[in-house]
Amino acid sequence: MLFLSGGTGTPKLLRGFKSVIDESEIKVVVNTADDIKLSGNLICPDIDSVLYTLAGIIDDEKWWGIEGDTFVTHNYLNEYDESEFMKIGDRDRATHIARTKLLNMGKSLTETTEIMADRMNIKATITPMTDDEVSTYIKTGEKGELHFQRWWVQNQGKGKIEEINFKGLEKASPSSKFKKMLKEEKKLIIGPSNPITSIYPIISLGDIRERLRNEVEVVAISPMIGEEPVSGPARKLMEEFGLEPNSNGILSFYQDFLDTLIVDEKDLNPPRNCITLDTLMNNPKKEIKLAEAIYEEIM
Repeated sequence: MLFLSGGTGTPKLLRGFKSVIDESEIKVVVNTADDIKLSGNLICPDIDSVLYTLAGIIDDEKWWGIEGDTFVTHNYLNEYDESEFMKIGDRDRATHIARTKLLNMGKSLTETTEIMADRMNIKATITPMTDDEVSTYIKTGEKGELHFQRWWVQNQGKGKIEEINFKGLEKASPSSKFKKMLKEEKKLIIGPSNPITSIYPIISLGDIRERLRNEVEVVAISPMIGEEPVSGPARKLMEEFGLEPNSNGILSFYQDFLDTLIVDEKDLNPPRNCITLDTLMNNPKKEIKLAEAIYEEIM
C-alpha cells in the first residue's frame, strides 16, 4: 500500500497501519521540499519523522526528533553564535551527519534513505519524492522571503503570507523509485498532512498528477476538523492558495485525481459522498483504530 507523507499526521497513520498490515507492504513517498542545511548537515524533517516513527523511536510528544534525546551539542553550538534556530538533538544530529556523509560520497537521497532505513531495521519502503533539490519559501510583508523552516520554526508562522514559492519544483523529477511504486500499487493514500507544503510538492512533480488520475485509486484523509487543522499552519497556507480552510477545500485541491475523501465524523459541513470516520489520532490506539477503519473501507 502506497502513502504520500509529510512529517506529522501521516506518520501517525503509518504507525497505525503497522498493526493492520505487514510492515513490508507499507511504501511511503515523502516530501522533501522542507529540507534545509543547518550547521553543515542536510536535515530532512519529513523523511526523518517517517524513519523514526517506523523505527519506533519518534518523540511522539513533539512529533519530531528522537524520544529521550539530549541537546548537548545544540546548546554548546548556540553558546558560540546562536546559529541553530532548530533544536537538534544529539542522536538526531547523528542521522543528519550520516546522511550528509553518504550524499558527499555520491549517493543519491533515495539511496541514502534506503541505507538509513535498513540500519534502523525498518521493513517498510521509504523514498524521497525526488533526488533533485526543491525548497519551499514563504514571503511575508514583515520578514520578506524566508525558507519554510525559518518562517514556521524561527518566526513561528507570523505575518500575513504574500507568496509561497517552491523553488526548483518545475525542473525537479519524481524519483525513479516513486514512479516504479505507482506502477506496482493499485491504491494510494494521501495522509492527513499539510496539503500545501507537504503534499503539493509531491503531486506537482513532472507527470505525477496525470499518473494519479490514470494509474492508481487515490484516497485522501483530510487534515482538517471543521476549519482548523489538527496541527500546523495548514489553515493559513490554504487561505493563501485561495482554498476554503476545511474539508471542502481539501476536496477541491485534490479533486482532479481523487477517488475517495475521508473526513472527521465531527465535521459539521462535510463534502457530499465522503466517508466519515474518527480521524483524530491523539494516541496509539486511535491510530490503529483509524487504520483498521480505512483498510476496511477501501480494501
